[in-house]
Amino acid sequence: TQVIESSGITSSQRRDDVLWTHNDSGDTPRLFAIDTAGRDLGTFPVEPAQAIDWEDIASATLDGKPCLVVADTGDNPRQRDHATLYIVGEPDIATDRVARVIRSMDFTYEDGPQNCEGLAVAPDERVFYLASRGKKYERKLYELPFTGTVARLVMKLELPHVTAMDISRDGRYAVMLTEDNTALEYRCEPGETWPRAFARAPRTLPLPEADQAEAICYSPDGDALFVTSEGLPCPLWRIEILPDSPRP
Repeated sequence: TQVIESSGITSSQRRDDVLWTHNDSGDTPRLFAIDTAGRDLGTFPVEPAQAIDWEDIASATLDGKPCLVVADTGDNPRQRDHATLYIVGEPDIATDRVARVIRSMDFTYEDGPQNCEGLAVAPDERVFYLASRGKKYERKLYELPFTGTVARLVMKLELPHVTAMDISRDGRYAVMLTEDNTALEYRCEPGETWPRAFARAPRTLPLPEADQAEAICYSPDGDALFVTSEGLPCPLWRIEILPDSPRP
């Protein structure tokens, strides 16, 4: 594929053997389908969309449709007057040639522009979670309702900068990938909100050495993680979450 700087990855809602990824800033608006061994399954232009600085991608079934959510949220100088989430109908890789945008969500942050690199979807709460690197290197977590236009500050994160995040399909676990190549996993108890779960101490999951890992997601069954990083050829790792390693 033409993946040279993978900045987000997510599992397909259509097929358990398909992953979706995209490049960081500087590319055209397009998505790449790969299998779980990293083999090329096709390139899909996203229409209509811009690619200012795509930083993460998530998958979810929204209103009964398999969708991909692309976060055009990168903003190193923190000067953008708004960020955008593209809600895209997940293409059928056998028949489709493009990825159609169902809805573009322009939004702002309640406390001013942010450089956000992590996106996760909580379907049960109908909320997007966004992790940013704020001014003076503050780390922050925001929530944006599916129908909202302003991301609300939930909490400050006492973590290294978050470069990617994901919530497992069953809604029980979330993972944050940090700039020091660490995966931190959180558990959400039944009836609990994600902000409360994120307030607890996470457990650390082992990752391979990587130059600059910027993308992470759960496998559909939640028993493994997929991780990519910068570099050519772009690496893809599957990391099993061992059953004898107690989850929080």
